[in-house]
Amino acid sequence: MGLALALLFSLLYVVLGTPSGHETWSAAWLEGLYFSFTTFATLGYGDVSYGPEHPLLRMLSTVEAWCGAVFISLFVVLLARKVFR
Repeated sequence: MGLALALLFSLLYVVLGTPSGHETWSAAWLEGLYFSFTTFATLGYGDVSYGPEHPLLRMLSTVEAWCGAVFISLFVVLLARKVFR
């Protein structure tokens, strides 16, 4: 489920515009995947990000980070419940 959610966000980034604005579809797709997975995992390397000229895309990436944090937290809770039973 987390993989599908991160892939959906990466598709949104490719359609709406990647941070670097790549011309080719393959480069944009790879950057969208990279940006989405680092954001979803809340790693946030900082090497790729949207500037202040894209406030809605910055908000979208923030929403993805929150979704990733919640998803990972729920996964840990479910795993801990199974271990401690």
